[in-house]
This record gives sequence, C-alpha cells and structure tokens, in this order.
Amino acid sequence: MHAQRNAGFTLTELMIALAAITVLLTIAIPSYRSAMAATEATAARSAMQSSIMSSAQAALVRGQQVVLCPSTDQTTCSGEYDWSLGWIAFVDSNGDRARNPSETRVFTHESIGVNARLISTTGRRRLVFQPNGGMAGSNVSFTLCDRRGPKRALGLIFSNGGRLRTDTPTAPRIEEACAGL
Repeated sequence: MHAQRNAGFTLTELMIALAAITVLLTIAIPSYRSAMAATEATAARSAMQSSIMSSAQAALVRGQQVVLCPSTDQTTCSGEYDWSLGWIAFVDSNGDRARNPSETRVFTHESIGVNARLISTTGRRRLVFQPNGGMAGSNVSFTLCDRRGPKRALGLIFSNGGRLRTDTPTAPRIEEACAGL
C-alpha cells in the first residue's frame, strides 16, 4: 500500500503566516495614514493657492469684484474663518460681499478632507478681489494643520498680489487649527 500524502497547511504554518501579516499591517497602517494626511495637506495648500489666483484672474477678466469665502453648502458664504468644508468664489455685482442668488458663481471647492484643517485669521472671513485683480485689505494668513500634528502645522501667507510664502504660525493659531484632528 502506498501512503497518501495530504496537501495543505498545518495549523502552525497558518498561525505563523497570520502573525507575519499582523506585524506587517501594524507597521504599514500608521505610515499609510501619515502619507494620506500629508497628501491632503499638500492638496489643500495647492487648492487655496489656485483659488486665490483664479479669483484674482476672474476679477480682472470680468472687471468686477470677486469674493472668495468659506462655504459649507457651495452656495453662500458661511461667515466662518474655517475653510476646511469648502469655499466659493462669486462675482459680487452689488458690492455687499454676500452671495445673492442672482450673482454668478465663478467656482466652488468642496471639503479638503478629514485629515486636514485650514483656517484664516479671524478678521479675514472673505477675500475681495478688485477689478484690477488685486486683493482688497491686507495680506491674508492661513494656518494649515493635518493629522500628523501641531509640529507639521504650516502658515500660508498670501500677499495682495497673490504671492504665497510659508511661515511658522503662532502657537494659538496652531492649537486652533489642529483642534479636533
């Protein structure tokens, strides 16, 4: 008689394979989350820079004021200084800095994601671009924080001409931007 050999895995082999997979996932998941947070923060920075440049260009091309403001519904300004849930740009034909149904939306931007938060200084809840393309008022500062924590927070300062520079935000701004992440 010939002994029949069973093909397959023993319980010990399966347990070793499962342990190896668990170790690999334990290492990979935090790295993946950190990479996703960094990606969302970079995308938020790029989106805001692009939105500021597009708003300035729209004001110049149309010869009218264009307002860029945070929005939770992509229809009206929220009146907040948290831009994380999205923003809109619209032609402010009556100059009241609030979007009316008759005013044309230039573009909208949806939420930047759950891994990042973007806030402006409390006094800059909307940006107004003049018909010459320049931004009314003073420079605007944003604080960008992501799930990697306060040490990775970044200050974004846009000049009235649309030039971007980065800086280290103040501790209170970092704390506020990173709250809830």
